[in-house]
Amino acid sequence: MAVDLDPAQITARIGLLPTRTYVRGDLVSARLEIRHTDGYWSKSIDNVLPENFSAELAQLLSMLPDNFSEILSSAHAESDVFVGLFGIRDQSTFWIGKDAHQLLSKHGLDIIFDMYIGDREES
Repeated sequence: MAVDLDPAQITARIGLLPTRTYVRGDLVSARLEIRHTDGYWSKSIDNVLPENFSAELAQLLSMLPDNFSEILSSAHAESDVFVGLFGIRDQSTFWIGKDAHQLLSKHGLDIIFDMYIGDREES
């Protein structure tokens, strides 16, 4: 995110179509007339199984150009990898293999995990 981030410019420079974008001033909620205060660009992968997580993360990161960190810097933007884990009911293992780890490091990206624990059913 960055105050004056231009998602179209990021898309053109990265060469990937985003999943979601907005610019400063776009409506967050028409009902409440709340507006975004910064620009945003994201690319998502959905419904990843735990056993495929590292490989799919590496595949996504490998799509980024070698100069990705320079692109972000020139746009005065920050980036990270956000992972939302929804409806966790049982113990699961998510790992980051060396390929994904190397790509995170290469592009200077942190990874953030946000876990949403589902209700446990009593039997």
